[in-house]
Amino acid sequence: MHYPIEQDQIKSFFTYSPIGTYVVQGHKFRFTNTKFQKISCYSENELLKMNPLDLVIEEDRQKVRDNAVAMLKHKRKEPYEFRVVTANGEIRWVIESVDAIEFESQKAVVGHFMDVTETKHIEKKLKISEHKYRSIFELAREGIIITSYYDGNIIDANMEFQRQTGYLLSELKQKKIWELQPPEFQKEAKESFYRFKENPGGITSWNLCQNQEGKILPVEIIAQHMFISGQDMIICMVRDTSEREAMMRALTLASEEWRKSFDALDDAVMLINPDFKIRRANIATSRLLNIDISQLIGMRCYNLFHGMDKPPQYCPHLKAQKKGIYCEAEEYETHLNRTLHFCASPIKDNNGRITHTVEVISDVTTHRQNEKESLRLSKDLANSFKGITEALSELVESRDPYTAGHSKHVAKLAVKIGKILGLNNNELEGLNVCALLHDIGKAIIPAAILNKPGKLSGHEWGFIREHPTTAFETLRRIPFPWPVADVVHQHHERLDGTGYPLGISGDKIHLWARIISVADIFDAMTSHRPYRPGLPLKEAIDELSAGLNIQYDSKVVDAIIHVMRLNDSRVMVVDYDPLIVEGVSAELKLAGLEPIGVTTSGYALKKAMEKSFSMVIIELEMPGMNGVQLTQQIKSLQPDCEVILIAKCDSKEGSLRALRSGASDFLEKPINSMLFRKSISRAVQRYASRKHR
Repeated sequence: MHYPIEQDQIKSFFTYSPIGTYVVQGHKFRFTNTKFQKISCYSENELLKMNPLDLVIEEDRQKVRDNAVAMLKHKRKEPYEFRVVTANGEIRWVIESVDAIEFESQKAVVGHFMDVTETKHIEKKLKISEHKYRSIFELAREGIIITSYYDGNIIDANMEFQRQTGYLLSELKQKKIWELQPPEFQKEAKESFYRFKENPGGITSWNLCQNQEGKILPVEIIAQHMFISGQDMIICMVRDTSEREAMMRALTLASEEWRKSFDALDDAVMLINPDFKIRRANIATSRLLNIDISQLIGMRCYNLFHGMDKPPQYCPHLKAQKKGIYCEAEEYETHLNRTLHFCASPIKDNNGRITHTVEVISDVTTHRQNEKESLRLSKDLANSFKGITEALSELVESRDPYTAGHSKHVAKLAVKIGKILGLNNNELEGLNVCALLHDIGKAIIPAAILNKPGKLSGHEWGFIREHPTTAFETLRRIPFPWPVADVVHQHHERLDGTGYPLGISGDKIHLWARIISVADIFDAMTSHRPYRPGLPLKEAIDELSAGLNIQYDSKVVDAIIHVMRLNDSRVMVVDYDPLIVEGVSAELKLAGLEPIGVTTSGYALKKAMEKSFSMVIIELEMPGMNGVQLTQQIKSLQPDCEVILIAKCDSKEGSLRALRSGASDFLEKPINSMLFRKSISRAVQRYASRKHR
């Protein structure tokens, strides 16, 4: 049936309706009320030009057509939901119903349209919330059971409760809560349940029947009256106390065992109050102080152990109370003539307040004396080992007067290269030993071959090529703490595989062997031989550079260039703070460089006019001539010089200007030591590459 409605009637009825209303005729809107316009975010004029389905999100359009037709044919009564796209591109959920009418004497459709987006969001959140709480219910480590408030019938139980009782949920739902008790306790449990209804809350200790076999499980139950899904219910949290009861029995037994163990300890152990009075002490404490244990209780620890009227600054009990954390200290206590190691751990109550400190005191007097003696013996052994290594090296070289001192020269040069490449002290010591012994295999080569001034024959050259293998077979039997035999075996290998005796290449050659290889060749080229004079340093470097990354490791060659000072190891540090100058200079010295520190830009510029520098480190915010200006001046005098800017974090914008002016790097204050060393290493390599290739 169509209801004839005129436009004035429509406007009168629906313009200010709280429900969005529209009239569609001929696939066009003929009327939209204020609420509909607000939901769609379109004006009335915009809507009157639109096909209604243009508002519907594309994947919902067919569903809207089908539902609207069904409702117009009275085959559907309930409103239907779908999504629309508003004028500002937002997707909204709406619910709609339609009916057939006559509008201005022609068939039309009137629709009622409500925005249910917020309702949808709430429903989604409720589903998520329900899922979360169900997950919590099932995953809880304590048993949870829900019963009827009126008769105690079990309605639901989580997996933990099913584990506790040994019953499945379907079996539990056939029981009342008190029926889980052993028969002799069921009457009391039932009375307890009904008492709870009168006075909900509190903790009740029950003995649950674990399973049909009658195994008993002690538990605590906390119950609460709740209104769930329109019904009065009781929710119970069931905690398994079997472990706790077993623990209490164990603690009772352990208390006596602890006291015996406490007194059996060799270290002095005390429980000390915040006022430094001893509350408890073991027998070792009495033994250390030579005071009866009964007399120790109540005495102040600093009187006994430190011989003072107040705690010293290093007192760990004092520090533990101030910081609230474990503290330790070690001191020689003059009045006891003992070296003691103190450890203190604070004990806190539930509010975080320190109530006591447990202090453990170890007498380490003998241990420290043994350490000193061991260190002395280690140094003596190390010196003996070094002497033996040098003696072996000299013994081999004594057969050839022209190579005397060669191994020492190679070792010294190799260690310098190793420092530049970042090897630690232990690695440098191992490298030194390898370099001293690198030619030990020549001991079996006849002196006539070693000292022959002319060209070697093929047979003689074969002897020479075997010396690394001879050394390897000898050295591998000695348990060095470093890979000495392997490194010596490889010191004539080359990156491209053309070396001997193994013919290995690239990274298969140990780094130490690559270092010794370059140091060995460099010393040989620059040393005088009967058949030729030594090469000048520059020519030797050029010869090594010709084999970069073919025969020789480029990093090693760059390092030897630095060591030979062809790149000038002078570095100038410019900062208005003398402490910064001192600290940076100390780091540079560790890197094998020669720092010169200045605190004014004017004096720095004067130094740059007098001497060449491989690197200048400048504070950006120098007074007078700033870091940018000083960088420009120095780069104009020394184009190859590397400039590193240092500044506080808030000076980054200025540092960019400085970098454009010629600086090669920028470091923030406070300076990170690792980043600083890497920056210095990169600068050295860049300088060497520019100046000597």
